[in-house]
Amino acid sequence: MKVRKEKYTVAEGVYSQTIGDETVLLDMNGEEYFGLNHVGTIIWKLLQESRDLQYIHNELLETFDSDSETIAADLMELVALLLEKNLITVED
Repeated sequence: MKVRKEKYTVAEGVYSQTIGDETVLLDMNGEEYFGLNHVGTIIWKLLQESRDLQYIHNELLETFDSDSETIAADLMELVALLLEKNLITVED
């Protein structure tokens, strides 16, 4: 699976708080909470730094003992969910 090189930004009205190795997201627009596990927290942090998906994929490959395809699939799945919930937007 190929990882896109797009960059994303946190949508307006979305706030996050990291507690331990998990992160809670609060969407003030939809008034919903979302929880991210350890891996999701790493991805969220890198998205906040405006890192492109290829960079994030490479960081995850260095951090976790998993194959490139699995990491790419998991990364794209989380990004798709964050986009669907309007928690992130594609940078111009």
